[in-house]
Amino acid sequence: MNLIELKNVTKKYGRQTVVDNVSLSVGEGEIAIVYGRNGSGKTVLQRIILDLVKEHDGVKNTRCEVYGEVDGPALFRHMNARENIRSILEESEIVNAERYAGIFGVNEFGDKRVAHYSTGMRQRLFLAIVLAKNAGLTVLDEPFSGLDAEGVNILNKVLTEERAGGRSFLVATHILTGLEDEADRLYLMENGRLRDAAREELPVFTENGD
Repeated sequence: MNLIELKNVTKKYGRQTVVDNVSLSVGEGEIAIVYGRNGSGKTVLQRIILDLVKEHDGVKNTRCEVYGEVDGPALFRHMNARENIRSILEESEIVNAERYAGIFGVNEFGDKRVAHYSTGMRQRLFLAIVLAKNAGLTVLDEPFSGLDAEGVNILNKVLTEERAGGRSFLVATHILTGLEDEADRLYLMENGRLRDAAREELPVFTENGD
């Protein structure tokens, strides 16, 4: 069963077409990857999927709760990891977040304030919080950004293991990490247009997504 389906979705800002006649679907227990350089339209597409952009042409059908955050970690920098988890999440989600924090190695920072974290450690904490929501479909915006090789491997393992347990993910990224080899659906986004792609078709972008 498809948890979300987009059919011929188009979004324009003035005369600029940012998302151009896009069709996409993500099924239950699947990992779908939208791969593309910065400025290709990935962020606006995610905002449409998350219902943050409501006015667009085309059809969007959603059959589950969809959760995600775009534009980077929204963390309280004056708080430590545990305080962030307890401030952002509901009581029922805290244990799950603390488990993910352990998997990502965040717990070792103890009472250290997030302001003193590296970019990669903030990303690990952010991922622990987002994954703890356990939505029907989890949307991850550039989740590998800032992660070192260890962090990338941990995230790849977490996503594939969670997929095996029935969770679904849509991952928007400009970074090739090996997850694309495991994806159930692989899309390439270029200039607002989306198409099915094979692994060998994907270009390699710089760390900055260019």
